[in-house]
Order: sequence, then structure tokens, then C-alpha cells
Amino acid sequence: MLAASRKFAEGLYGGHQPRDVALAVALGILTGALCGFNVSWAVVLLAAVALNVHTRLFLAAWLASLLFWWMSRAWSETVGR
Repeated sequence: MLAASRKFAEGLYGGHQPRDVALAVALGILTGALCGFNVSWAVVLLAAVALNVHTRLFLAAWLASLLFWWMSRAWSETVGR
């Protein structure tokens, strides 16, 4: 039982290889840049789960990207005019 719960916890945290870390940052930034909870957001989230990215780093990159886009919304509206 202990081995099964340990394997589950390892899978939950994701991989620690450089590829997993780079994918976590890239997919986290992409997820933060997407607006709303739509199909493309779900695809990126599913890719993060399927590719076993580092979970904490993915969430941190997602939050940082989301905050960046939220703080720069006035600037992007000005540029869009």
C-alpha cells in the first residue's frame, strides 16, 4: 500500500528532468496567455498531464503568465486600437 501511494505522489508532482521542467514553463506560459476556460485551454492542460511536467513549476508559470497578462491589459488595449 505504501509503495502504491508513493508512486501516485511521484506521478502527481511530475518529472524532474530538464525536458519536464522546460515543458512545464512553456505550457504554463501558454495556459496563462489563453483567455477563458475553452477547448484550447483544456488541450494545453491535458498536454501538461500527459507529458508529466513538473506540477509546481507548471502552476507557478501559469500564475506568473496570468498575472502578467492581467497587469498589461490596458497596454494591450491601447496597442490594439
